[in-house]
Parts: sequence; structure tokens; C-alpha cells
Amino acid sequence: MHENNSRQIRIFISSTFLDMQRERDYLVKFTFPQLRKLCEERGVTWSEVDLRWGITSEQSAEDQVLPICLEEIQRCKPYFIGILGERYGWIPQVIDPALMDREPWLAEQIDHSVTELEILHGVLNNPEMAKRAFFYFRDPGAIPGGQENVFLEMPLQEEVDRFGKEEAWKRTESRRKKLTALKSKIRRSGLPLKENFNSPQQLGEWVLQDLTGIIEQMYPAGSQPTPLQRVIREQETFAESRTRVYVGGERYFKQIEEHLAQKHVPLALTGEPGIGKSALLANWGLQYRRTHQDVKVLMHFIGTNTASGDWAAILRRIIGELQDHFGLEGEIPEDVNALREAFPGWLYRAGCKGKVVLILDALNQLEDKQGAQELTWLPAEFPQNVWVILSTTTGKALDAVKERGYSILTLEPLALQEREEFVRKFLAQYSKQLNVQQLKRIVGNEKISNPLALRILLDELRQFGSYTRLDEIIQTFLDAESIIEMLELVFERCENDFETERPGLVKDLLCSIWGARQGLSEAELLDLVGKNGEPLAQGIWSPLHLALSESLLEHNGFIHFSHDYFRQAVEKHYLSTQSERESVHHRLADYFQSMEGYPGRKVVELPWQYQQAKDWAELYRLLTDADYFQAQWSLDRYELYAFWVVLEANADFHREKAYDGFLEKLNDPVHLLLNSKFTLLLGEISVFFRNTGCTEDSMRFLKEQEKVCRDLGKREELSVCLENQALILREWGRLEEAMRLLKDQEQIYREMGNQEGIQRLLGIQALILHSWGRFDEAMQMQREKERICRVLGNRDGIQVALGNQALILKTNGKLEDAMRLYKEQELMCRELGNQDAIQKNLGNQGLILNIWGRHEEAMEKQKEKESICRKLGDLEGIQSALGNEAVILQAKRNFDEAMRLSKEKEKICLQIKNFDGLCTAWVYQGSIHLMMGHKEIGLSLLRKAYEQACQHQFTAMAAKIKVMLDKFS
Repeated sequence: MHENNSRQIRIFISSTFLDMQRERDYLVKFTFPQLRKLCEERGVTWSEVDLRWGITSEQSAEDQVLPICLEEIQRCKPYFIGILGERYGWIPQVIDPALMDREPWLAEQIDHSVTELEILHGVLNNPEMAKRAFFYFRDPGAIPGGQENVFLEMPLQEEVDRFGKEEAWKRTESRRKKLTALKSKIRRSGLPLKENFNSPQQLGEWVLQDLTGIIEQMYPAGSQPTPLQRVIREQETFAESRTRVYVGGERYFKQIEEHLAQKHVPLALTGEPGIGKSALLANWGLQYRRTHQDVKVLMHFIGTNTASGDWAAILRRIIGELQDHFGLEGEIPEDVNALREAFPGWLYRAGCKGKVVLILDALNQLEDKQGAQELTWLPAEFPQNVWVILSTTTGKALDAVKERGYSILTLEPLALQEREEFVRKFLAQYSKQLNVQQLKRIVGNEKISNPLALRILLDELRQFGSYTRLDEIIQTFLDAESIIEMLELVFERCENDFETERPGLVKDLLCSIWGARQGLSEAELLDLVGKNGEPLAQGIWSPLHLALSESLLEHNGFIHFSHDYFRQAVEKHYLSTQSERESVHHRLADYFQSMEGYPGRKVVELPWQYQQAKDWAELYRLLTDADYFQAQWSLDRYELYAFWVVLEANADFHREKAYDGFLEKLNDPVHLLLNSKFTLLLGEISVFFRNTGCTEDSMRFLKEQEKVCRDLGKREELSVCLENQALILREWGRLEEAMRLLKDQEQIYREMGNQEGIQRLLGIQALILHSWGRFDEAMQMQREKERICRVLGNRDGIQVALGNQALILKTNGKLEDAMRLYKEQELMCRELGNQDAIQKNLGNQGLILNIWGRHEEAMEKQKEKESICRKLGDLEGIQSALGNEAVILQAKRNFDEAMRLSKEKEKICLQIKNFDGLCTAWVYQGSIHLMMGHKEIGLSLLRKAYEQACQHQFTAMAAKIKVMLDKFS
């Protein structure tokens, strides 16, 4: 049964065959598309299961389909629609004894129609279905004239031929009585029932009304999951899928927990593909979470879909989840290099709040770009309260694991007893077993010591109908040279079994799943493999779907492969050339392009399909489409940046002028009045340009946005626009212009009563005034900022104001007052857990203590600052602390240690391209050499620093160095 948090509605449609074709067609073509669209808007996957739709004869619709019906009903629970007219439906002559063993209640229902059996199994035998099962009875008077044989329960011609008219009528009367009894049961059940619909249209209206109510109740507007929530649920579903039949990994549980208790370096699991690394991590992680509810266990399984192996997306997911769990504040960097640098800090902040266990599976499946498989995105060290468990096969990732000195745990193949236990448990799910000789033959083969290989073989055996041929099938699979060859045997068997009515079905279906970025919904899949504009009939799809159930993974209604080996096997068997692979992506692109507007699925899949097909012109056209831009920006703006990076690396397209066409629409005032979102679009494009370093292009769009906002009277959007312009002007050093805009914005905020905006603007203006040396005005603004923040309860804003006030006092020589504010700021930052603010605060306190000659206390502050920055991975903070420590040591005449720290500062500044800090490091080294009597070396370093300062227009620094050169030359 589907849980509410699965965000999936899969509804079973039960009806008789001949008399309900018009109704089924109407629902499929008119009603269900409306419900699917509503579900899409709410972040829900919709699919309907009607095993009779699209089938041309009652015999093929009903015969041999009962096991599939019952299985599909189980998969659809609790959603069910029953539609009855004046026909009882087809009665199976015999029921498979194996099915009777699995479903004992069938023994009491011999000589009942498949439709009644569906209703019993789906609803009447299960009181929990009461709220999400709906019944509809047709008006007996609405039967078209002259079609009684189709719409009424009448003798079948084959009955007349076989039993004669009298017996045929007796059988007909029996079916009519059973239909009457069935309708009475439904009425007495109290289940939702509407009677006497007189047309397919009226039925469609009733179904639309009832199911819209269910959607509104379960998934109201605003309940749509965020991209982060979707990824978390996908990962949890994958973990849960690895727990159904699990044997052999328990022996490793103790080793993992002993490692956590005794060591802090990451633990890496390794072993051949399919050996069970993912299953071990999933089972251990879920169990550890249950027994350690105070620990945040975060699991990420690479390979769950083609989007799961992007290292930057993984970091954003981890940071986002830690933010939500621990209440951490801050913006996640959009630039990948900034993201890599910020990640250690987020881990440190999370570790300060509680214990974290981070599980990262299948590092060998990371996209091989930007040093991902070399693990350059993982910190060199992890905070004390953060434990990391990884898995990988041989390759770059394992080499990096060894180079970093991580602990390694190698998984061994299943032992003989474990194989036997696995076989019994797996087949018991399907009420099947092997004889002693077959069991020994399988478990005695070393190839089958790999759990995945064993699972593939057993899944084939449980589906094979002829018990006498089991030995032949066992041998065929044992002779396969690899897991991929075993899977190719599975594909060939499916081609033989399921392509009678739809040739090429297996290839088209598996290739479609292979080509999708985040899997395919059932409805999407049936559309893609259908013919002549019609989706594939459920009656053709369901048997194949059930046969591949062990090979496919479903979460939130989207279908993926359950292991990366399946992707590899599809490539080998069906897609051996690049052109064949690109053709699949073109077909998927065409399908998603045909969707109206830009629903979430189209936004997720279409640009990626163009990228994989290397259709750069279409990707450019899409990225520069205004509706797509806003849809992607709203859903996940990081993706927009990523697609542009790939496009520019592979084709002669550039983002700088790509959106100029939008500006042409400014000449159409009617367009502006009709499209209220246009001003937002201009602002979003400006942010896009600014975050990708194109500040001049960003300013162009901000200027145009400002004009439109003023023309249309959009004051709130205008205020944001002015602030963004001011921030760029401040970056450019055009402070007077920035200040003018900030004043304009402040006035708007004061008129609007936006206190949060006012305090933020006051802080920015104060920093500009400080840089101009107008300290009294700057102090006045910082104090007003502090006052507003205290009223608002904005403690982070308070600590920022305190720190900036202290800096002004320190600059003016009022060190006692500055230290008092720094102490107050430190206390607040420690309460907030704001480690970045703490390290800056400690550095400033250390500088004052050093001025006072309290060198030991000053050194303690700088050392603590350095320690925090190393845990945060903050190279900027580290180099600052090292420089401050060097100054203290130099004052104490500990020249060797001061020189060592200064050179370490130099090395870091070169790495992060901090030329201001680099000049300072050379000044420190030069002054140390001068104090040691090494005049020429000291002067050489000072000249080097002077040239660098002049080159980068560090005017004030250059002037100070010039004074030193003049003094010692």
C-alpha cells in the first residue's frame, strides 16, 4: 500500500469488458489526464491500471490474467475504482492451484467472475479501503437501443452451442443473480457509491470530482516536496529496497561499530561489484538509526539514478539536510569551488550541534569530473563529531582512499551456508523451493557466491513455469561468464515471453529507463513504448512489469534500475554504439518537449536529454526560453549554472548576450502590463549573471528592471533591485553611487515598514562610511542596526552590529570599549553556534591583546581562531591567524617560528590568490630578516611586496611599505 509520503497515486480500474469500453476510453482520454496534471502540480505521480483497456477481445483480457489482476490490485492499494452495469463478467473455468495456495480465499469463490474477485480482493475483503475506493453503477435505462447483447447479461453463443438454449439461459440467470448479490454487498459495505450514471461523460465528471477530493485532502496546494525532500525520499526508498532479503552482512556490523568506537578516520568498504556493499550500508545504516535516535544518519547511494553521481549535488544535499536537521543558518554556495571550500565548515557546525554519521556508497560511480573520483571534494579531515563510512570498487576512488590513509574493510563472497540461507529466503517469498540436488548444484558454484548473481538466477527460476526444465535453466545461467551475460539471458527470455503482441517491447522499455535522468513514471513509460499515438495497454505491460520486479526499483512512482549492472547490460545488449545511445536521448527529448508548458518533469529531464544527445543548439534554445528559465530557477537554479558550463565547454554558445532578446520586450508596454512576472525574470537573470561573475551583464538587467519597476509602481521589487545594484557598485569600488542607491532603498523600506530590510541596509551603509573614515556616522548606523535587531529578535544581526561597532572603536584607539563589545559578541556567537563569526571575533580580540603586550593571551586567541578555521576548511581565516601568530612571535623575538608561520601564510595566499595577504606575508618575512640583521634579504622581500601592492593598486599598503624601504635603504 502506498504511504502518504510516497507522493504516488496508482489506481486500479475494475469493470466488465464488453459493456464498459466507451467508459474506459473516456476516462483514459479525458478524465485521467486532468487528474495527472493536478498531481503533477502537487508533486505527485499519477498512474491508472486498467488491464482491459486497449485489449480487443474478452478472452485475451480475462483468460490467464487473474494472477496479474490480484498482484496489480495489491500494488495499487488503497486506490480502487469499480464500475458496474448489467453484466457480471467473465468467469474463469479453472483457477491455477499455485494461485489458490497463495490466495486461500479463492477456494470459496469458485464460479465467480474475475470482476467480482477483483472487487473482493481489492475492497470488500479489506475494510481499510473504505476511504479511497469508489464504486459507480450505470443507469440500466441508459443502455443504447439494439445493443442488448453487449450491455446486458445474455447467453453467450458458445454456451448455446455447447449446452443448448435452456442451460445457457440458466447460466445467464445465475450470473444475473450473482451481479445483483454483488451490487447488494457493495451497497451494504458503506463504501463510496454513486448510482445511475447515464453517459461516459457523467461517469467522468463523478470520477474527476471524487479523486480531485482525494488529491486535495492528501496533497493540498503548498505540500509539494522541495528538490531536497525528493532526493531524501529517493535515497531512503533505495535503502529500504535493500532490506527485503539480506544474508551475510551481519558479520560486518560489529566491525563497523568497533571502528566508530575506536577510530575517527573514515572507513571504506570495498569488494567486487554486486558483493553487497550497498545492501550492507543500507541495512547497517537503518539499524543504527533505529538504535541511535540521537545520531543524524545521512545516507547517499550513488547510482540510484543518473543524477545521483554529481559531487556538487551531493554536497548541496548533505548541507541542506544538515541545515534542516540542526537548524543551521546560511546560504549554500552556488559556485562549485566555493561549495567545496565551504563544506568542511558546514560539517563542523553540524558536529557542534550533535553526532553525524555520513554514509556515501559507490564512490566509483561518481561522474568523473573536477577531481570527483579523486575525492578532492571531501575534506582532508573530518570534525570530531562527524563519522564517515564509504564504499567503492577498484579505481581512482579506492586509490584516493588508500592515499588518505582511510581504514579499509573488504567484503568477502557469501559462504556456503549463507548461500543456502539466501536461496531459501528468496524463494520463500514466492512459495517456491528447489530440490536438494538443485540447491547443492547452485550453492556449490563459486560464481554464485556473489549475492547479485545469485539473486538474478533465483529471480529467473521463480518465474519459470516448467519445473522439468529447471535444471536446464540453472546450467545456462551457471555457464554465463559474467553478471552482465546473465542479465542478457534475462532480456532474451523476456523478449521470447512478452513480445507476441508488441514486437521490440523489451528493448524499447529498457532503453527508455536507461535513458531517463531520474527514472520514468508508469504513465510516461507506457506513452514512450506505445504505438500510433496511443499508450501501451496495461494488459501487455503488467506481465512484463511483474516479471522484472526484482530488476526495477520504484520510488514515488518513478521506475529505475535496481543496480548499475542493469544499465551496463542494456548498453551492451541494445546500445553498443554512441549513435544508438544518442538516439534514445533524442527520443526522450522529443517526448518531454511535447509536454505543454514547463511542468517539473519536463524541467528535470529535457535539458539533460539535450545534453546527453549532444544537441547543443536545442539546449541553447531551451536555456534562453523565458518560461523555461523561470521554471528552472524556481525548481533548482544550480542546474541552470551547470547546463551553461557544459554548453559553453562543448559549443560556441555564450551566456553573456544570450538573454538580450528579453530586453527587446521592454519596447512593448502591453506585454509588460500583461506579464507581471517579467520584472521578476529580469531580476532573476541579473542574479544569474552576478553569481557567474558577469557583473556588467548583471548590472544591465538590473538597470532595465529598475525602469520597469518604477513605471509599474512595483516598490518591493524596486527595493531589491536597488540593493543588488548597490552591492555590485560596492564591488566595483563606486561607493558614492552605491550609497545613493542604498539611501533610496532605505527610504522605500521605511515607507513600507520593512524593519528587517532597514537593519540590513544600515549595516551595508555603515561599512561604506567606515571605509571613508566617517566613523561617527558609521557608529550611529551600526547602533541603529543593533537596536532594530534587538526589537526583531535577530540575534545574528545583533552580533554583526556589535562586531562592527567594536571595529570602529578599535580603529579610533578605544581598545577597552572595543574589547567589551567583542566579549559580548563572542558570547552571543557561541550561543548561536556561529563558528565563522567566533573565529573572526577571536582574531580581533587577539590583536587588541597583542597591542596591550599580553602576548600569551593574544596567542591563545589566535591559536583558537586557527583551530576553528582548520576545522571549517577556511583557508582565508587560517592565513589570517598564521600572520597574527607570526607578529606575536616576532615581538617575542622567536624569529624561526615566526618565519615558519609567515611562509605557511604565503603558501596559502598563493593557493587562494589572496594578493593582499601575500604582500603582508612578504612584509612580515622582510621585517624578520631585517631584525635578524639580514638586510639585503629583508629589503628584497619588501621590494617584492611593494611591487605586488602597486600592481594590484593596494595604495595604502604600498605607501606603508615605501616608508619601510626608505627607512632601511
